[in-house]
This record gives sequence, C-alpha cells and structure tokens, in this order.
Amino acid sequence: MGRDQRADLDTNWAAWLSFMAHHVAAGDTQTFGAIRCCSVGVPIPLFNQAFVFEEPAVDDLISAVGWLSQRDVPFWVTTPESVASAVGEMTEAAGLVFSGGTLPGMTLAPLGDLPVGATGAADTQLVADPTLLSDVAIVTAEAFGAPLEAAQMLVPASMLDDERSSWFITHVDGEPAACGQLLLTDDVAGVYSIAVRE
Repeated sequence: MGRDQRADLDTNWAAWLSFMAHHVAAGDTQTFGAIRCCSVGVPIPLFNQAFVFEEPAVDDLISAVGWLSQRDVPFWVTTPESVASAVGEMTEAAGLVFSGGTLPGMTLAPLGDLPVGATGAADTQLVADPTLLSDVAIVTAEAFGAPLEAAQMLVPASMLDDERSSWFITHVDGEPAACGQLLLTDDVAGVYSIAVRE
C-alpha cells in the first residue's frame, strides 16, 4: 500500500500554521480533543484554522469554534473529505455554516536532482538577512491583498533561526517580485506563502 500523501499534506499544513503561530507575536494554539487550532491573529482566515482530521466530539468542535471566535479573527474549520460529512452535521450546533468548499492541495513524490537553468533578471535567494523580510512582507501584502501591517506580522525575524523553515525572496531588476516559505516535517517539505507581485 502506498503512502497517504494527502495525510502527509494535512499534517504538514497544520504544522506550518502551528509554526507560524509560535513565531508571530499575536499567535496562539490550542487543542480540543482531536481538533488542533492554530491562530496567527491576523485578519485572514487562512492563518486562523481549526484542523479536524478525524471525526470530533461535537463539544470539542463547539469549544474550538468558541476559542477562535474569541480571538476576533476570521477563521476556517478545515477537514479532509473523509470526515467532512460528519463535521457538516455538527456545524449548526457549533454556530457554523458548512460551505463544502475545497482547497487545492498538491503533493509530489521526491524529485531528485533538478537541473538549474539561467534565471535572467530574476535573483532568488535564501533569506538569511532579517532586513530582507521587509521585501517578503511587501510581496505577501500585494499578492494576497492583505494590509502591509498584517503581512509584516507574518514574517518575524525569529523564523530565520528555526531550522524547520526557510524563506526565499526573488528580486527582478532589484525589486522584490516573489517569495515563498519552506517548512519541513519529518520527511515532508511543504511550500507555503507563495506570492508573486504583478
């Protein structure tokens, strides 16, 4: 039987948001039974989620929703298809509206060595200098339509000292143009916060 790449993706995604909540000043995490809640504290639901990867007790879902609501940020309850119908039946009791929407998730088997080609005017580098985080925030704010202040909160310098994560920034003709974040969990590498300015 093959590896469950969807489960790997879910685990890495929840770990990414927990990582973000750990490093961002307004961040916090809580667990309610099988529900892992992570909130970075910015007004973007992607950064405030309750992860429900197995069928929860309704009281745990109510507690998780209550905790996220008290943080006064928009949030999502994220669940795989395998338990979506069970969670959907609990939404009214938890004060939620079930959207049934899906988010894209991509997984790849290990690629091995990839050839590196010429990049032209684009210069991509690992962010090791904290001053480059302001460029990451500029790209993030513009690409996601977020306030610059919120984007700045998402890139504290403490992340640069955490070996689980790396930020990358691309400059085109000297201007910040794209960014991305890598997060490692066990042998899974998740790529997040991919943003490109127009």
